[in-house]
Amino acid sequence: MKKKITNPLLFKKRSLLTLIMKTFFFLLSMSVFSLSPKNGFSQNAKIEIKANQVISVDEVFKMIKDQTDYRFIYRADLFENYPKVSLKKGVVKAKDLLQKALSQGQFEYQFSKEKDILIKAKSSEVTADKHSTSAQQYTITGVVLDDKGMPLPGVNVILKGKNKGAFTDFDGKYSIKLKNIDKNTMLTFSYVGFKIQEVVIGNKTVVDVIMVADFSGLNEVVVIGYGTSTVKDATGVISRISAKEIDDAPAGASVEGLLQGKASGG
Repeated sequence: MKKKITNPLLFKKRSLLTLIMKTFFFLLSMSVFSLSPKNGFSQNAKIEIKANQVISVDEVFKMIKDQTDYRFIYRADLFENYPKVSLKKGVVKAKDLLQKALSQGQFEYQFSKEKDILIKAKSSEVTADKHSTSAQQYTITGVVLDDKGMPLPGVNVILKGKNKGAFTDFDGKYSIKLKNIDKNTMLTFSYVGFKIQEVVIGNKTVVDVIMVADFSGLNEVVVIGYGTSTVKDATGVISRISAKEIDDAPAGASVEGLLQGKASGG
């Protein structure tokens, strides 16, 4: 019968070796982690605020600097006239305190491997991205009809006060692209024999208009090529363009485009 021999000393050596290996790997992992570049404060970076206070952002930075290994680099006049920061007594994470201090302005900050914190104002391009809606291009469409519900081709659609416009097609439809519109932006609709219509766009993207006939203009004298006549007595095809319509015409508009839809029966 074989006897099983156990050596207590051998087990102790193996346990000690296992413990040494575990300790080595733990220290190695900690060393590698501590040398890894970070994009912010360490998890244990906390700041003690000893009393309720209202201080400048420079004093906030000094508080963080005194209680951590981080240093701040920024332009001397960067926080000139900057609002003060209200702090409550207690313990707060350094990153939260920094974000609170910079929350009332447009700033960005970067961490270096040497524990320097570079703070600078955000570029105008970055700031503009947040307000890009103000520069957004809008497309306004619609249909222009007469008081009988028939489409009016050739109606002059102008952005009031600007040299920007379009004409309605044979179905009375138009489309115009505008930028930087606001609640006061207005479109002007003009057509021979009809009253000028002015419509505020507001927040609408579809603006339909019904033109109202203007009978007061029927007594105007027009040149017909072989003499003069009043509009109501003229028997030929008459097209007319007012000086205002010429001034308000879209850039690059042709004479044919201005005359489109101006002639009766056209």
